[in-house]
Amino acid sequence: MTTWTIPGSPATTAETDIGAIINSIIADIKAAQPAQGSKPGAVIYIPPGDYSLKTRILIDISYLQIKGSGHGFTSSSIRYNSGNTSSWHEIWPGGSRIRVENTDGNAEAILIHRDGLPRQSSIELVDFCLDGVSFTPDQNSYRNGKIGIRSTTPTDSSGSSAWGWCTSNGPSWSWRLMRSTSRTTSSASAAAAWSSSARARRAWSTTT
Repeated sequence: MTTWTIPGSPATTAETDIGAIINSIIADIKAAQPAQGSKPGAVIYIPPGDYSLKTRILIDISYLQIKGSGHGFTSSSIRYNSGNTSSWHEIWPGGSRIRVENTDGNAEAILIHRDGLPRQSSIELVDFCLDGVSFTPDQNSYRNGKIGIRSTTPTDSSGSSAWGWCTSNGPSWSWRLMRSTSRTTSSASAAAAWSSSARARRAWSTTT
């Protein structure tokens, strides 16, 4: 992914806008697999690093895995209330960290949506961190108006795993992007909800 070049936009990189890069890769997958009877899908790998997301990722295909190299758990809320942290070993999430900046005007980092039949299937989001960058205006408010992942059409056999919820405020379908990492136990309930296509139309937002 880090070597991908968007046709007509060579200056855009995974570091400057990972959303635009992943959207370009998905478009290429669709172009390379046009046959109705042969759509094996693909895996998009995100190496360790810090990546800005300025453009919302739109997933409108099946059989796609977006896989990182670690969710990089760190508690930003503890840091905010700890005073001088200049001696700390690290203060930001590690692993595959996506900073959700949303300069395109969309609230979501990732939107799963496809019209028509059949329902989308086998979408896996694995082992990376969505970092909502900051809470505003109060860093202890746990609110910033951003959404991590939203699904607006039904899906089958899709889920997430190995998440640190580095910017979430709890188990939710529309994962709200906060700065602080929330409970890793939320991944089990979220994955269970995701696998239920009957519920996949809902944009859940459970606050803890």
